[in-house]
Amino acid sequence: MNGKAAEELFDRAFALYERGAYAEADALLRQEGGAYPDHEARILFWRMCLTTLAGQPEEAIRVFEQALASGHWYGERMLRADPDLAALQGRDDFERLVEECIARQAAAQAATQPYMPVLRPAAQFDAPYPALLALHANASSAGESARYWQPATGWGWLVALPQSTQVAASGMFNWSDREQALADLTGYYHSLLESHPVDQGCIVLGGMSLGAATAIRALLTGRVRARGFIAVVPAFGSADSWEPLIAEAADSGLCGVMLLGEQDRYHYDSAVRVHEMMRAHGLDVRVTTYPDLSHRFPPGFEPVLQSALAFVTGG
Repeated sequence: MNGKAAEELFDRAFALYERGAYAEADALLRQEGGAYPDHEARILFWRMCLTTLAGQPEEAIRVFEQALASGHWYGERMLRADPDLAALQGRDDFERLVEECIARQAAAQAATQPYMPVLRPAAQFDAPYPALLALHANASSAGESARYWQPATGWGWLVALPQSTQVAASGMFNWSDREQALADLTGYYHSLLESHPVDQGCIVLGGMSLGAATAIRALLTGRVRARGFIAVVPAFGSADSWEPLIAEAADSGLCGVMLLGEQDRYHYDSAVRVHEMMRAHGLDVRVTTYPDLSHRFPPGFEPVLQSALAFVTGG
C-alpha cells in the first residue's frame, strides 16, 4: 500500500494524540488502518498505547493479543520504556505477553542479517556517482524511510539505505546500541565503496532521529568520511556529551544541515545546543526550524532535500 498515505494516517492519529483525544485516535486507526496491512504491527502498537491512555487496559491487552496472534511482536525496550504503557506494567496478562515478545525478539535477533538496499541514479547519469547514505529512525526500517530519500536518484545520486542489525519489533530496527550502530554503519559504508561506482569525494550521510545522530557521530569520530550530513530531527540525547566529539572535529571542514521541529519536545532543545557547539568550533552547519513540526520529516521534503544536498556539497 501507499507509504505516503499510511504516513498521513499516522500524522492524523498523532495530531489527535497530542490533543489528548486518545479514543478518537484509536477509532481512526481501527477504522482506516486495515487499508495498510504492511503497517499492521505499528498500528496495533499505537492502538495499545491509545487504549491504555484512554483508561481501557482490557482493550489494550486484547489488542496486544491480536498483534501476537497476527505474528507480530515488540521489543522489551518498546514495551517497558514507553510512558504510554505505564498503566499496564506489572499486570499478569501484560507480563505474560511481554515474555512471549522477549522470546520472539531473541529468535529474530539471532536470524538478523545486514541489509542495505541501494537505489541507482536515473539512467542518464554517468558513474562514478555521488552517494547519499541515509539512516532510518529508531523503530523503523530501510524500506520505510526509502521514499523520503529516493528523489535524490533523479538528481544523479546513488542512494544507500543502511538498516540497523538491532531488531526492535516486527519489521522495525533500532540504533540504540551505540557501538553496534557505528560498527553497522562503518561496514555498510565500506561495502558500498567496494560494490558500487561511488565518487568518494562526494559522499553525504543523512538520517532521521537517532539515525541522524548515529550518522553525525560516525563523521565526528572519523569512522566514516564524507562531505557532511543532513540530519532530520536528530535525537542527540544529552547535548553536553557531544562537546568532546565536536571539539575534536573543530575546523575539519565538516558541514551539514539540521532540520528541526519546535514541537519536538524531547529533542529540539538538545539539537539547538549541539548546533551552537558546532558553530562555536568552526563547523559550517545550517539549521532550518519548523515552528509546527514535531518528531517528523518536514512537509514537502523533496525540495528541502535537494537544497540540503546542494549546500553540503557546495553545488
